[in-house]
Amino acid sequence: MTLPISARVTPGADGDSILVMKDLSIRYRSGQQAVSGVDLEVKPGETVGLIGESGCGKSSIALAAMNLLPTDAAVSAARFEIMGSDVQEMSEAAWETVRGRDVSIIFQEPMTALNPCMRIGKQIAEVLLLHGLVENKREATERALAALRSVQISKPELRMNQFPYQLSGGMRQRVMIAIAMAASAPLLVADEPTTALDVTVQAEILRLLDDLRREHGLGVLLVSHDLGVVSQVCDRIVVMYAGQIVEEGTPSELLSSPRHPYTAGLVTCIPRSDGVRRSRLTTIPGRIVASDRTTVGCRFQSRCPHARAGCELPQTLSVASGGTRAVRCWVADELDPLLGPRSGGAGR
Repeated sequence: MTLPISARVTPGADGDSILVMKDLSIRYRSGQQAVSGVDLEVKPGETVGLIGESGCGKSSIALAAMNLLPTDAAVSAARFEIMGSDVQEMSEAAWETVRGRDVSIIFQEPMTALNPCMRIGKQIAEVLLLHGLVENKREATERALAALRSVQISKPELRMNQFPYQLSGGMRQRVMIAIAMAASAPLLVADEPTTALDVTVQAEILRLLDDLRREHGLGVLLVSHDLGVVSQVCDRIVVMYAGQIVEEGTPSELLSSPRHPYTAGLVTCIPRSDGVRRSRLTTIPGRIVASDRTTVGCRFQSRCPHARAGCELPQTLSVASGGTRAVRCWVADELDPLLGPRSGGAGR
């Protein structure tokens, strides 16, 4: 058996954080700036949600945590640590010892992530054998079966000998989680793990991830475009737009009183369950374009209903007193983004 996760975490300058990214930037050779100056941290037993619409850079961050970005991607950071170790200059050979053992990933489409020609049990056992976590293939098979049982898949003994095409979408996603959990990696990156699932299976997968996090003390980075999904299981939510973090806070804070207009737009896009009827769902006009990523001022200003003179100036991510909220909007204190300007509020 591997060590308990709590015993495997090496404390760094940020306490016992499993993942630390400071001033992370990702640029592709095409010239696209995918991520700009992102600060992100995940602690043991904590689930951090990373949300935003397609193209905001969240999947680039997830892949950077696994060193799985394309070869044309250039990554730079003031600090980039996993389990207290600097990974910026780590060779590919060294990364191969980290992936699966210290950090693992659940991809959003298990049918393309799983090997269609390999039986399920062998795919799970492979992680254990590659990292030398078992004595022999028999022990690897036993551990693989235990991993399938831990993700509550039906008839695990039968699934061990089946191929991915023989399983439903929900079962394939549970297999992906079993592979990610097999080596007891302290950090789990879940890159939109419920995107291809119906709402019932989606709820089951989210509940399973939360149960595993509580049981094993995992640090989880949950990537999604759906604020409603991450609000169910996350301790903190980080909202991204055009490669930058625009707001950060607890689910209750962001859902009840978003401070950035983009976050407010995401909140009003969520269908209501309190009986209040809308003629149609609210939408955010426009889309992220390449020029947004090079804008000196607020990158959301071309789509923002509260844009005004001054929004073209550089914006900083300001942390509120107490450290639980942060927002990148110079007029956030003067706005109730869900309703408009606060009483007496005016541009600075």
